[in-house]
Amino acid sequence: MPGLKITLLQQPLVWMDGPANLRHFDRQLEGITGRDVIVLPEMFTSGFAMEAAASSLAQDDVVNWMTAKAQQCNALIAGSVALQTESGSVNRFLLVEPGGTVHFYDKRHLFRMADEHLHYKAGNARVIVEWR
Repeated sequence: MPGLKITLLQQPLVWMDGPANLRHFDRQLEGITGRDVIVLPEMFTSGFAMEAAASSLAQDDVVNWMTAKAQQCNALIAGSVALQTESGSVNRFLLVEPGGTVHFYDKRHLFRMADEHLHYKAGNARVIVEWR
């Protein structure tokens, strides 16, 4: 059985500036082909900021961007974003398929040394995604 081809993207993030970070990733994703999975950094729209959820892009905006990139690259796109939900702020890992199916996981084990547990609600679900 052939393995998955995975690309990991990293770049210096523009602190708390979602649109600027998406523009940077637009450029990085240009021309990427032949991959099964593309992984973006943790909190790729804001940087690892404790106050990011309050000023972050809406989940729909991020998912729409990720869906367009997944279709463009014909790959599953994954990365986490800080979001404000009805139950509080979460560090949500989104996995978006080219067909538009969205899976998500709210980070369970928050980084206590950075006081992440004081700013974000821990998830409680285990998520398994089958892909290709």
